[in-house]
Order: sequence, then structure tokens, then C-alpha cells
Amino acid sequence: MAGISDYNRAIPSSGRVSAGYAIYDGDSGFQRSSEGVFGYAGRSSSRNENLEGYGPHGPGYSSPRLPYGPVTSAPDQIDFSDPNIQNYTAKGIGIAGLVAENLLSHPFIVFRRQCQVHVQSWRYHLFPFTLVSPMVHICQRQGMAVLWKGLGSTLVVRGMTLAVEDVMSKVTPLPKEISRHSTLKAFMQHILLKSLSIAAITPFYSASLVETVQSEVASETAGFFDVFREGFWRLLAWPSTGRLVPLHVLIIPTVAHGILSYLIYTGIKSVSLSTIRRVRESKERKQGALSKDTSLSYHTETTASLIGHMVADILLFPLETIIHRLHLQGTRTIIDSLDTGFEVTPILTSYGGVLDCLRTTIDEEGFSGLYKGFGALILQYGVQMLLIRAVKVVLENTPLGGGSNSGSQEKYSPYVIGGIGSGTPISVHQSRSEPSNINRSFDALNRHTPPMKELQR
Repeated sequence: MAGISDYNRAIPSSGRVSAGYAIYDGDSGFQRSSEGVFGYAGRSSSRNENLEGYGPHGPGYSSPRLPYGPVTSAPDQIDFSDPNIQNYTAKGIGIAGLVAENLLSHPFIVFRRQCQVHVQSWRYHLFPFTLVSPMVHICQRQGMAVLWKGLGSTLVVRGMTLAVEDVMSKVTPLPKEISRHSTLKAFMQHILLKSLSIAAITPFYSASLVETVQSEVASETAGFFDVFREGFWRLLAWPSTGRLVPLHVLIIPTVAHGILSYLIYTGIKSVSLSTIRRVRESKERKQGALSKDTSLSYHTETTASLIGHMVADILLFPLETIIHRLHLQGTRTIIDSLDTGFEVTPILTSYGGVLDCLRTTIDEEGFSGLYKGFGALILQYGVQMLLIRAVKVVLENTPLGGGSNSGSQEKYSPYVIGGIGSGTPISVHQSRSEPSNINRSFDALNRHTPPMKELQR
């Protein structure tokens, strides 16, 4: 049995010991005994100054220990490994990412739609660098706010879509959500619900599209309720006259585009999510531990969702161009010319339908005319990828993501009395003949590993 003098030699000057063994942190003074008592061994602690005469079996026992009392926590420290904190962090990052995604993407959506509907343009902007000059010129003439024109109506249409789906799912047996275990019947009912909601908001989508592409210098600034007024006007004007495309002609391609986009997005997201998780788990297994961090799970979900949207937009870009041209026909919309950025031009078309628009576009503008503004799409997803990459770097290098180099984890890395830096608690009662790095703790009397219930008491 080791004596008190041996303990004093093993304990640093600012440390204390507890019953069984003690864990010492030179910075915070954090200390734990084998019976689950926590305390602080730093010089600033007044509770643990007089430890003589205390032992695990009452006064008079030769081994000094911490007095029993309430557990104290580290001041001004947050346990970032707590699942609740990680969950709140993931939700906060998710909300911030959703807002940033809409705000950052909208300027590129504006210029992409203007390119798609500009029939007479000679610059197709198939690559991002050709858009820089006209974008700068338009911003210089109309201000930076022109980048976010129509943002309010775009968000209103998205909200209306969700609201219509929610109401229909409650008044009809059509399911709002499905899983991979759902039956084919449930899947078809879900697709029917999506189709009905897209058809219901089609006139409001037309009004929102006009607000997004119309020139600020040649048109009045749209108000918040204009999207409702113009949408109801488009709905009540059916059947339409003049060059305005009838609503029933618009509904079919609009619903088809929305359903195809949803199916492609869902499939690509599922495959991407499975692939990313498999790759991450493979890397973690090589490192010897699997992460359960919800913040990193959010990053994986966001990346898979971005890939799904990007693939869907790329594959359906020609169909989107045709739909936007049909929606604007006969609305007397004036847009900014993206050939130079200094002029405005009216939309003057006379398509008879989807097939006529497709045939006319290929004959007059070539097949590449269906991809006008594709450079803006590249810019849009390039910015979003940079945003997700920045979030990933933050999660990997800060305590919010449980990074291995986080300051909070280093703060609580324990130094064990008798084996400094070994990370293994050892008994202060072990004899001189036993190795100092033994990988088990001992009971003071019978020298066996104490049960877990005794450690938790």
C-alpha cells in the first residue's frame, strides 16, 4: 500500500485527489473520483481546501478524498457534445441556410428568366462570364435592389403551394408525404396531390414570373398584393382573348414540369444521400469511430438536396424555357436587354402551344436557343456550393461541429494522476510494484474493478 507521501509526490501542486482515483486537468482543475463525485481542484476553489481526514468509508481513513456535495460544472462552458445542443445548432444552421439560399439564388434566377424569354437576343449567355458585363450595367442604372425584384411574389407562390397541399391533404385522402415503404397506390395519390396543387397556383405563378423579369425603369414597381390581383385576373380571364395563352394550355406543361422536377429531385437526392453517407462512414471506420453529430447530418442532407435540385434544373432547362415564354406571351411585359444592359425590349411572340414554341425556337434560334441563360444557372449553383462548403468548414473546425481540434474538447481532455496524459484512470492505492499505466481501477479493500452501479452512486 502506498503512503500519503507517495500521493503527495504524484499530485501536482494545484491538484487534489479523491477516493479511488483522481483525474486532473491543469487548466480547468476538473477532477472526478471513482465514486462519481465531481469537483474542482484549482486554487480558486474554496470547497476542496481541507481534505484531510476524509475517506470513502468515513473519517480517519488514510486516503484523502473530495467531500460529498453537489456536482459543480465548469463556469462559462457549454458541452457541445450534448445531443440537444447539436440538434438546436443544426436547426439554426438549417434556417440560416434556407434564408441564405433564397436570397443568394434569386438574383441569378432573375437574369436566367430574362435570358430565357428574350427571343431577339443575340447573346445566349451559355457561360457565366458573359453575364458579368450586362449585370454590372443594369445594377449601375437601376441600383442593387433590381437583383431581388419579384422576390416577395416568388416566396408567396412557394408558400401558396405548400398551403394548398396541406389543405388538400386534410380534406381528401391524398397523402402529403410518403416513404420508401409506401404502396404504389399511395405514391400515385401523392403525385396527384402535387399535380392539383401546381395546377391551382399556375395563374399566380404567371403573375410572379412577370414581376421577376419586367424592367424596373419601364414598369411600375409591383406591390405585395399585386401577385394575388394579377393571378385572379388571369384566372377569371379564362377563356382568354388575343395573344394571351389560355390557362388550360399553360396548366398541362406547367404541371408536367413540376412533377418531373419533383421526381428527378427526389430520386437524385436519395441516391446522393446514400452515396455521401456511405463514403463518410467508410472514412470514419478507417479512423476508428463513427460520428453521430446531427450538424454533419444536416450538411449531408443539404448537399444531397442541392445535387437533386441542380440535376433536375439542368435536365428540364429546355422545358422551363418553353413554359416561361408561353406564360409571358400576351402580357405586354417589357424586360431589360441582357445583350448590353443599357436597353429595354418588349416581349412579342405568337406561339400556338408547346410544340409550336419548341419548333419555332429551334428554327429561329437554333437548338442552343433552348439553353439561353444557362450561365446564370451555373452561377446560381456555384454560389450555393460555396455556401455549403463554408458551412462544412465551420462544422469541422469549431465546437459546433464537434471538430477534433475544438477548444472545448481540449479543455476537458483529462490528465490522470499517476499516468499524465495517458487518458486512463488508475488507482491512487496501487502499490509501487504495479505498473503506472495499468488499464483498470481498483477498490480500496479487495482490489477488484468496482461495479458500474458503485461508480454512478
